Amino acid sequence: MKTGIFYSSDRNGDRRAVISGLRGSGISTCSFEFGREWESSTSPRLRSRLASLTQVVVISRLSEHTVPWIHFLAGYCLCSQIGLSVFVLSDAEAERFHPCISPQAIFLEREKLLDHIRSCSEREIMRREFTNAREALLAKGKSLTVESLANSIVEADIESVALFLKIGIGPNAADNSGVPPLNLAIRHQQGEIAELLLEEGASVDVTSADRGNTPLMEAAGRGEIGIVRQLVARGVALDAQNVAGQSALMLAVSEGFMDTALLLLRNGANPEIEDKLGMSAVQYARLFGHTEFVEQALIRTKQS
Repeated sequence: MKTGIFYSSDRNGDRRAVISGLRGSGISTCSFEFGREWESSTSPRLRSRLASLTQVVVISRLSEHTVPWIHFLAGYCLCSQIGLSVFVLSDAEAERFHPCISPQAIFLEREKLLDHIRSCSEREIMRREFTNAREALLAKGKSLTVESLANSIVEADIESVALFLKIGIGPNAADNSGVPPLNLAIRHQQGEIAELLLEEGASVDVTSADRGNTPLMEAAGRGEIGIVRQLVARGVALDAQNVAGQSALMLAVSEGFMDTALLLLRNGANPEIEDKLGMSAVQYARLFGHTEFVEQALIRTKQS
């Protein structure tokens, strides 16, 4: 992506300052001076130069010489859906541009112009990423649906999952069964996909419609201690209960993942809350002979 700066020689200092500000933000630029390249350019050559640009900035006074070129630029940018901005020195000069340039695209302050160009560049990057991701998914034979995202998670297709996120599907879009992407990834032991979803803003306390499980419950019940650590660090609700009244701590104990259970206990999970059968994590630990956990739970209870 490139921003073209079209200027007159008397505004060369402003041109340099704008280029410096944009390059500091990683925005590539090129310059065209009215009176040199333009006078010697044929229309096809001119259009080929413009074709490489995603934004156009005019830093020039309106004069008998520049008016036709600025009108041409305004028309070209409008038809090609390229952003056009103008940097002027006074309100009076801004008024002269109004017939062919939107007032919102005319700037008297350099920093406001730079902020506008940066914002436009970010939007253009997002638009291109969306378009590229959409085309890549279609090329892979993927339908652009939440269910297709869910299938990609189950199939461990992290590349497709990343593409779905770029087109705005996920990371909290539940599948037809009401299971959110993060829960689904953990159920199918797709750790890398789970990490990607977390990085992209997946909710850590969302519950699945089928079991009422949070991501922490899914991870604890499968001994995914690395994911459990990440969720705990993100401030997840430790004592949430699913439709059966089970907490993440109960699930870890019941499935025998004692390292995970002890991690939850040490981070404040309550070992005394009961499920719908009237059983607590401590009672399950006694039932299955996990004596270390019982001892640690008793110490925690006394301390609290």
